[in-house]
Amino acid sequence: PAQSVVAGQVQAIPVATESGKTRSFGLLEGLGIPRNAQNPEAAKEFIKWMTSKDYQIHNYGNGVLPTRTSALAELQQQGKLVSG
Repeated sequence: PAQSVVAGQVQAIPVATESGKTRSFGLLEGLGIPRNAQNPEAAKEFIKWMTSKDYQIHNYGNGVLPTRTSALAELQQQGKLVSG
């Protein structure tokens, strides 16, 4: 925050839903491993897990839309993918 030019100027907002219950969501396009990571292999394994089809299907139950097309296809085949 001491070096940030936007500190104190940004914040998260809830996403509106049909039911009135608010949610937030995370997008996986920001995953990476810093050059000076203390344990880059563990970070790599975490990213592999976080982006796996099985985890993304599981996390869809938390309201997080999968980023893997294979997870989306499986949810759709099972009739679980809610369109909107």
